[in-house]
Amino acid sequence: MKVIQRLISLSLFVSAIFATPDWSVNPADYQYNGSVTSKVFIDGSEVGSSSDLVAAFVGDEVRGIINGLAVPPFLGGGYSFNIMIFSNEASGDMVEFKFYQASSNTVVCLNETIEFITDITIGNALSPFVFTGDII
Repeated sequence: MKVIQRLISLSLFVSAIFATPDWSVNPADYQYNGSVTSKVFIDGSEVGSSSDLVAAFVGDEVRGIINGLAVPPFLGGGYSFNIMIFSNEASGDMVEFKFYQASSNTVVCLNETIEFITDITIGNALSPFVFTGDII
């Protein structure tokens, strides 16, 4: 019986460690939006996969989330994170960003912030906004 209890406890522990962050946003809850087309560099190296995520936050509230999108080689290759950010304020919200790397189950707070302005468009496929972060 104790072996079964230990296996169940171990299973729950492993599930908690290797779980994707519980980030979600309902766009219908917001009146305004804007977008950022970006690439992510952690410890100076470009990172990304279709399983990785970038999320936008105002305080503790998720305001946008997106998976990586493969960029064709003629546009530089790698992965782009084309995130739509939502707000009920036309301007003024300070937006922070986090990166989730699925392969290592790691969340990294990114260094850059932006001020939300409705209909803002930052970066594009040829000149993406660059997010940076460091694994501590």
